[in-house]
Amino acid sequence: MRNRVRTSAVALVLLTTTFGAGHAAPVIPIGGLTQRPCTPEGPLDVVRPAGCRRMTFAYGPLHVTSGDNLILFGPVTIERPRADGYVVRFKPDLVRLDGTVPPIEELHLHHSVWISTAFSNPMFASGEEKTIFSLPNGYGIPSHPYQELWLLNYMLHNQIQKPDNVFITYTIDFIPMSSPAAASISPVEPFWLDVAGFQGANPVYNTQRGFGATSGECAFPREECARFDPFGKTDVPGNGAPGNGVGYVATPPAGTVVWMVGHVHPGGLRTDVEVMRGTERRRVFTSDAVYFDPGGPVSWDMAMETTRADYRLRLSPGDKLVLNSVYETAHASWYEGMGIVVMFIARDDTSGPDPFVTTVDPDNTAITHGHLPEADHHGGPDGPAGPAPKRVAWGSVGIAAYNYLPGQAGTIPVVKRGDPISFYNFDAAAQIFHTVTACAAPCNGPTGISYPLANGPIDFDSLELGYGITGLTAASNRWDFTIDTTPFPPGEYDYFCRIHPFMRGAFAVE
Repeated sequence: MRNRVRTSAVALVLLTTTFGAGHAAPVIPIGGLTQRPCTPEGPLDVVRPAGCRRMTFAYGPLHVTSGDNLILFGPVTIERPRADGYVVRFKPDLVRLDGTVPPIEELHLHHSVWISTAFSNPMFASGEEKTIFSLPNGYGIPSHPYQELWLLNYMLHNQIQKPDNVFITYTIDFIPMSSPAAASISPVEPFWLDVAGFQGANPVYNTQRGFGATSGECAFPREECARFDPFGKTDVPGNGAPGNGVGYVATPPAGTVVWMVGHVHPGGLRTDVEVMRGTERRRVFTSDAVYFDPGGPVSWDMAMETTRADYRLRLSPGDKLVLNSVYETAHASWYEGMGIVVMFIARDDTSGPDPFVTTVDPDNTAITHGHLPEADHHGGPDGPAGPAPKRVAWGSVGIAAYNYLPGQAGTIPVVKRGDPISFYNFDAAAQIFHTVTACAAPCNGPTGISYPLANGPIDFDSLELGYGITGLTAASNRWDFTIDTTPFPPGEYDYFCRIHPFMRGAFAVE
């Protein structure tokens, strides 16, 4: 079980005493006790008023076991500024105990969501793209520490066998109510659009190659983007059933939107937001995923576009917002993707342009940061093919101790075409999830953030074999997976584990 320690003086002691010779403790002030000026850092940061203070908080330490893939919540509350005021900027990160940022192919944020009991929607969120939330001057998120709690919902992925210990950190730019600058700030509140919000705390969906009306991409939930959803259902609109023809629809409060950002996983191209009034629709925001990966839209080496400081959008009473999340469908299949847009609305503010009267530029956007060093290792390419493996007539594969048996180490099972081959995850008893996911042969290169990919000649994916609480894990709640080989031409078929991509295997069809 995780060691979940609320950020406190205890965490400060851990940060300053756990390091041996040659290791400097990370500079992580606790409880906002150390403050700095709000100096612009990124391309979308604005110059803040003199009263603004920057403070960094750490949540942890969190013990992350191998293959950790659970959605967890902070036990009571997490630290936040200890005075009334406004949050105007938010920057998330993940660090080890020595202050270093782990490589994404080893350990990364699947997501972390910061929740305040003052709002009906979460305030901030981060995936491994680590978007910086930066509101335009004149607007802020009100914070009243003695009237609300801050909670954290997080899901960390450890993709190697070695456990690790980390802190989730978050740096906040804060204008206290006692500062003269606070008098000119209008309060905003968060509002979320989530294309798979019906899935609960793990709102994911699938996109498979070849789906979508437009060549090379598919928009969910408007279109059908896969044959099944991440939990094996085949009747979900857009996953196993036709899309709903529109998108995800929500009713926001009336007011002016002052900032927006999208969130997708690798393979995601963009999130598109429209305003719908009666039968009329206007596209008002597109958050493109800007990839730095030389392989294209295939990894976490990317940043999402956010609106610029001068972006405004007026929403009238009764307006609807429509969201579609677009993934590419040419390179690979993408399992457990997300499509979310977070925005901040100044309720009852009418200063923004009405999109049905004045054009609101949906591309008035930019990224908050460039390539991140933790995304340096892309992985691959394929290595030279080794000696022909020994084939054994065998119709089942055990998954145990991070191995496919048989299926690797020079021996692979072979079945007659039309016969089934079944996989059983014996590691599920230790709450370790595994997948069996098709990849292109020989699928034997070094693991990285864009290798291997789910790009085998025939798509197959087992879902996450293991058991967990529905909505709080990605578990399929079964330990077995069977492939019908009837559609498989004779040959060898490679696969890997999406949770532990260093795991590779193969089977043959005769």
